[in-house]
Amino acid sequence: LSRSSGLIEWVPRTKPLLALYRDAVRSRALTRAIAERQRSLNDPECVVSKKPSPRNPRDESPPPGARLDVLPRAMREWRAELAKRAVDVSAPRSQWDAIALREAHDALTKEAPADLVERALCAAAKTPDAWVSAKKRYAGRLGGSCVAAHVLGLGDRHLENVLIDARAGHLVDVDWGVCFDAGTRLRVPETVPFRLTPAVARPLGPEGARRAGGFVESARACARALAGDAGRSLLELLGLCCRDARVEWRATRGVHKGRRRGDRDEENAARQQPTREPLALAATRVLE
Repeated sequence: LSRSSGLIEWVPRTKPLLALYRDAVRSRALTRAIAERQRSLNDPECVVSKKPSPRNPRDESPPPGARLDVLPRAMREWRAELAKRAVDVSAPRSQWDAIALREAHDALTKEAPADLVERALCAAAKTPDAWVSAKKRYAGRLGGSCVAAHVLGLGDRHLENVLIDARAGHLVDVDWGVCFDAGTRLRVPETVPFRLTPAVARPLGPEGARRAGGFVESARACARALAGDAGRSLLELLGLCCRDARVEWRATRGVHKGRRRGDRDEENAARQQPTREPLALAATRVLE
């Protein structure tokens, strides 16, 4: 509701997509460690030494139950890819070369686990029929949530703000604080209308998100509903929310001590730009 108050609701039987990513990274590291051990045992020229051989920390598998901090590691890998392309990470991000950013992104995308959601749906299903049903429900919920996110201008859709109930195939968006296109005024502006990354879109199957299927049918049904009475009811509800002085519908990411001077100047300039009325934004997208 504001910078110092909010509402909390427990969502049962769900886990964030970040938990799936941690599990996938842990499984991949363990598989690499087992394969490397097997190769060393099968190599006749391998000399057994009492002194342990140096290991690459990136390839080590953490002990069971240990917390796997993948975000700091991902940032280190991202900075390493940028350094390979002579990008000065100390400079303001608006000065970074766009081609180098795309190349670094593509290089890291090849290493990212793209099947983590699909594996979670398969592992949670007890029978093949349950798996197929969960995938159908997943496609429907994803299509509706994408349209709703676009209409509301919902941002901040990182891996901890999207929950999944793998057994039922349901997606749940949480933390709606960055709404009505407030993400476009963040220090790093969010320009995508919703989250549809390869890992999220892979369970849709061969038809994907651009062909006829459960995702497209659900998205069209949601859009048609918003064009009728449901859209008018939504606008009336949003009108009450937008006129509530206790609710802040804007980006609330303040300037912290460690931020670079160039980024602070860019954020201050962006905050001085006029913003669109939240209700007008939602009404325009409902009419679309």
